[in-house]
Amino acid sequence: MCFFLKEDWFAENNALYDQNHATRRFIQAAAPWSHLSPDGNESERNASLSTLSFGWRIARFLAIMTQPFIPFSSQRLWVMLGQTGEVTEVDWDSAIDWSVPLTWSGQEPKPLFERLESKLEKHAGNLTRAAVELAKDWRTDKYLRRLEALMAVGDKSNSYIISGTGDVLEPEGDVIGIGSGGNYALAAGKVLIEGNMSAEEVAKKAIKVAADICVFTNDNVKIEKI
Repeated sequence: MCFFLKEDWFAENNALYDQNHATRRFIQAAAPWSHLSPDGNESERNASLSTLSFGWRIARFLAIMTQPFIPFSSQRLWVMLGQTGEVTEVDWDSAIDWSVPLTWSGQEPKPLFERLESKLEKHAGNLTRAAVELAKDWRTDKYLRRLEALMAVGDKSNSYIISGTGDVLEPEGDVIGIGSGGNYALAAGKVLIEGNMSAEEVAKKAIKVAADICVFTNDNVKIEKI
């Protein structure tokens, strides 16, 4: 049995948070997503892979060390990393074993937008009905309800933000910003949209502003036109 004094618990918790924050900044600075092209520089690609390998090992470390405090999230992370068994059964000394081979989950992710598409088909393209139904499923599903995220959806007439708490919010104005740097991008977008700029230009510049301010936001933008 293990006991923690209140001061010790906060100290440990803050240390783990700082470690997670530092790791995310490290990966952000390395920008591994910029070396995905096979035509890129080989040395830069190798450095990118080394960064991802280090990030994987830190994520494994966090899954083991945070298990007593956030058991469900740590087990979910453990599975995502491709590790077998229960993280509760892993010895804490294993958290700093850097010789553990890299693994990854072979499960295909099921993105939320596929659920939205099925709702749109069911309701003949009615985005409002589809968004409400998706929010209901998200809130009541045994596993999905633990997913703390936001989803931005829209068509030529309406736009909404859907949350896992069952909220379907219609934003003010014509700009939506979600995610770590969402508020920065939203603020920049609301200013930029007043000028004579296209939606694509507003999106690119707003993301650039957010990336310059928020360490969890990158300026690697992929735009799809419909």
